[in-house]
Amino acid sequence: MTANLILFGNFTDVVAYGADGVLWEARGLVSDDLAIDGSDRELVNVSGVNAAVGESVRIALDIHSGRAMSS
Repeated sequence: MTANLILFGNFTDVVAYGADGVLWEARGLVSDDLAIDGSDRELVNVSGVNAAVGESVRIALDIHSGRAMSS
């Protein structure tokens, strides 16, 4: 199954839209500078800044649900 999605991101969040509207929202992923780095059939890869520790972070999201995958 392929996910036909359009992804929108701002400084901290990603929202996925499918044919019927909003499919999922992933809020507060990072503190700032969120970037959608790429995707495949299973994952959406994002990165950004975690200001609390002053480091860059990378997060993999399940493409179907938006849930962060543990590493």
